[in-house]
Amino acid sequence: MNRTTYTYKIIRYMHDPVSGEVLNVAAVLLGSNGHFEFRVPSSLLRVKRAFPGANLSGLRNSLAAVEYNFRSHLITCPAAGLEEILNNALRFDQASFRCSELGAGVSSDLNKAADDLLERFILRCDIEFDEIETLTAPQERWRRTATVPIKTASNDDWSDEPLLVCAR
Repeated sequence: MNRTTYTYKIIRYMHDPVSGEVLNVAAVLLGSNGHFEFRVPSSLLRVKRAFPGANLSGLRNSLAAVEYNFRSHLITCPAAGLEEILNNALRFDQASFRCSELGAGVSSDLNKAADDLLERFILRCDIEFDEIETLTAPQERWRRTATVPIKTASNDDWSDEPLLVCAR
């Protein structure tokens, strides 16, 4: 099989520059042969959960514009590297997006490599979050308390009064 080297970056969404919190929202891969892959999850619900005020349709449109700009720049400057092309593609929306450090790999199937990047850096987090949500509803997380037996000052009897409140 013919193996190809590639570089990749993860695009991160920053909803509020003051807090600086970011979530991975897309994976971009560029093979040494010029092959390009851009992956965005089918659902951006994790973004809405983390940032309730986020406009998901606007975010999806912005990511589509980044992909379009990336493709356009790749056509006009095929010798450019991933960092240069991505910086050019993000130049209109640098307030909302940040990029990871440049990563690299080797694969005989760049399409699968891009899928693996999406799974590793983005979808894996969605699955874990969904499993937590299923196991414990948000309102139940804070309601569960631990009852700790304590000795009261008035007598030597043990009481089952809740002393500590903690999530289990």
